[in-house]
Amino acid sequence: MADKRRLRALPGGAPERVRLIEVDFETADLADVLADFLADGGHGAAALHEEFVAKRRVWRFGLAPDEVGPLLERHGWAEREQVGVKP
Repeated sequence: MADKRRLRALPGGAPERVRLIEVDFETADLADVLADFLADGGHGAAALHEEFVAKRRVWRFGLAPDEVGPLLERHGWAEREQVGVKP
């Protein structure tokens, strides 16, 4: 895979902490692939998620679909299509 060759070609090689997560964007959902990676022990990510998302509720991500357009407009952008959850 070309990405693996690029990582190996870095001066000194790729750092040990760098992991290539292979995903076919035409057949797989990136969120599912990353969730599987994290569930399999992605460098302590499961513990970090538990601490900062579940327990402390410090980090949350996501927007309600009706919040996207107004947010983008405030920054001079426009929503062209909503591909999130459909009612």
